[in-house]
Amino acid sequence: MANTSPNATTLNSLPPEVLEKICRELLALPLEREERKHIGCRTVAVLARTSRLLQEPALNTLWHTIPSLAVLFFTVPTAVYKRTQDKRSVRRSYVAATSAYGTLAKALKIQVLFPNIEAIHFISNDITPMRAFRAFHVLFGPKLQKLDIYSFDDPPPTVFVPPMAQADQEAFASMVHKLQEISPGLQELALSLRPGGSIIASAVSAVVPDLKHLVCLRLADGTAPISPATFAHLARLPNLEILAFSTDDSPWADTPKTLSAPGNAGETLFPALHRLHITAPTLALPIQLLRLVGSPHIESLAIDALKVVPRSQIRPLFRAIGSMPARGNIQELEIQVREVIAHGAAPGAPWDETPPPRPIGQPTLSPLLALPHLVDLMLNICCPFDVDDTLLGTFATTWPHMDRLILGTSRTWGMISTRDFPYDAGDVDDDGTPDAKEDELAADIARGHAVADATLGPPHEPLDSAPSRSPRATLFGLRALAARNPDLDVLGLELTTNVSAGLELPRERAPARRALDTLSVGLSPIEDPFAVAAFLSHSFVEIARVESSWEEEMEGDEEDELEEDLFVEREGWSDARLFRRRWLAVEMLVPMFEEIRRQERRWKRKAAGLDRDEKDAHEGGDSEDVLMEDDDI
Repeated sequence: MANTSPNATTLNSLPPEVLEKICRELLALPLEREERKHIGCRTVAVLARTSRLLQEPALNTLWHTIPSLAVLFFTVPTAVYKRTQDKRSVRRSYVAATSAYGTLAKALKIQVLFPNIEAIHFISNDITPMRAFRAFHVLFGPKLQKLDIYSFDDPPPTVFVPPMAQADQEAFASMVHKLQEISPGLQELALSLRPGGSIIASAVSAVVPDLKHLVCLRLADGTAPISPATFAHLARLPNLEILAFSTDDSPWADTPKTLSAPGNAGETLFPALHRLHITAPTLALPIQLLRLVGSPHIESLAIDALKVVPRSQIRPLFRAIGSMPARGNIQELEIQVREVIAHGAAPGAPWDETPPPRPIGQPTLSPLLALPHLVDLMLNICCPFDVDDTLLGTFATTWPHMDRLILGTSRTWGMISTRDFPYDAGDVDDDGTPDAKEDELAADIARGHAVADATLGPPHEPLDSAPSRSPRATLFGLRALAARNPDLDVLGLELTTNVSAGLELPRERAPARRALDTLSVGLSPIEDPFAVAAFLSHSFVEIARVESSWEEEMEGDEEDELEEDLFVEREGWSDARLFRRRWLAVEMLVPMFEEIRRQERRWKRKAAGLDRDEKDAHEGGDSEDVLMEDDDI
């Protein structure tokens, strides 16, 4: 007889309660990464499948803590469901234990099967049959606090998809109706499932008013647009902190008036709200709804308009935001507008026949200056922007801790001629450029042209005529903004790239240089990538990425072979192709100039008797280098 190891003997002698405790401990393993949160469940499922001793304790543990029906699937030997070359026949004993639990579920009938489940995270995909949701409620229990159903296969909001089939909608709606009956204490509900449909929307609107303890409600666009009655219920929940919903303009005509009626004057709506995300066809309804939100605690606000928005709605939106009770607390603001049309323009008219809308400048942006604690401002609005260095200086003073600032570069309007550009009434012209340190900058520009002369032929020729209106913000204004905002990490801004005027300014100490992760320039024209790269490397310790939107303006049949030398330009290329390649060249040149600059500083320190350990100077000396100017050596 084979000898039995002492460890195996000890394990076999343990009572079932201890074995079940071991399985529970496996489920409670600390996991740092969110995507690994079910690793423990999979481990216990494998034990149920491979260990006779631990099969029953493992299944009992899963029975009480199962996060998804999929885990039970892994308790079945693969031979049951997987075709292999193995000729072994499937035996009934393989699934006996799992089948026993199925029999138990039938016997229990209306009793709660999983009374201890507190959170359900379900990821749906295109192979998940919607009819499965008819039985999904078997996972619900009296302790359920969080239900999150998410789909990775949802099309983007801008892509039209037909509504879900009626039978599929009814299956999902039946699950939603069970929530209030089985889990009335639900605190968090997140549904992201496109396309939805009217049946699902009606079910959600009917059930949400019965959930009195909601703290978080997230309804992705297209899943279930909420009704005015649901909105009115949510407005009076005392503990609601997070709200993300989509809606339609049509049934909301009288709701804002009703909630703001004199009889409700003493009532604070949404008193505990911290995060708010509204998705609507245009900005008209969000403007009205924001005026109803009374919470002073809002930290994050997002507005998403899916259809064509008249230019006349943008400034009222900013005014509504700047007048909110939470204006002194808002830290994140994101506005998404996919298309803006000028006053009187017809929606759907050809782009080349549509006049550009009035640009977004200082008068339109000024209400946002009432938000002093902004650290993240993303205005992804498909409309021209008109920003100058003076306005950038105002931003720097008002928002000294800004981390990300995006002004229209993610959704550019397109090229606009100077003749057709209507200024935002009240904007002021530039009154000068910030200080710059010129010798080093001029040397880098000269060095770049010298390289071009030696290797690539003549330097870049300036354009005969500007293809579009040139932005008024300058590289000098960008540098001053970054110097006064030490936390700035991402900047999206269209600007002019002419640095020649700054080279003639008196020599004065430049502000300390900062690191910048991403610079997005939209449709900024550029003539000389060497000059721009030299300026950026002089102004910033490091720039990881330089992005432009010129590729979107290239002709449909225009291919750009990037394996060609970026500094080669050919006759007949479009301006969009030229500008795109020049910005790509800037991204390549900036780290080269920076490395040259580091080496020059090492030489200067050495000549001045300030030499340090080479490794220390390279790895730890940059923070001191940026504060040391040539006059100090």
